[in-house]
Amino acid sequence: MTDQPAIPHTFWCMTRWGDLDALGHVNNVKLIQYIQEAIFDLIKVGEHEDLFRRAA
Repeated sequence: MTDQPAIPHTFWCMTRWGDLDALGHVNNVKLIQYIQEAIFDLIKVGEHEDLFRRAA
């Protein structure tokens, strides 16, 4: 692993009705989908050269 600093990013995602189970809890699979959406948002609005740095 490299010692590159973390890239801070905040992604606000509304909980959708279909993301909840019968008890009103967010389904575990949907949590992974939220993380994927945040990654896509980071790539879209983030600093691209910081995301894919080449090893020296």
